[in-house]
Amino acid sequence: MKKEFDPNAFGIIGLGRFGLSLALALTEAGKHVIVLEIEAEKLDAVKDQIENIYPVKSITAEVLEESGISHCHTAIVCIGKDIESNILATMSLVELGI
Repeated sequence: MKKEFDPNAFGIIGLGRFGLSLALALTEAGKHVIVLEIEAEKLDAVKDQIENIYPVKSITAEVLEESGISHCHTAIVCIGKDIESNILATMSLVELGI
């Protein structure tokens, strides 16, 4: 069975400068945005602007499924400081076919 993706849904992993700017721009454009972030204080700053924000301890395929990112047409990994986490998040997305 082929997985159904929502073409207007975007997953953002990481809310640094790039991730935050991208998430806000997509939200303003009327897109459905799901954000995952390890640092809870970054989520507090956008909780009134972005509806679907999730504090997570790590990025795994299970977390991606539970958050709904697995159904997004596009997911962008915006983790800049921790290259290992960036690679692991990217690999998890690839495993899910995103």
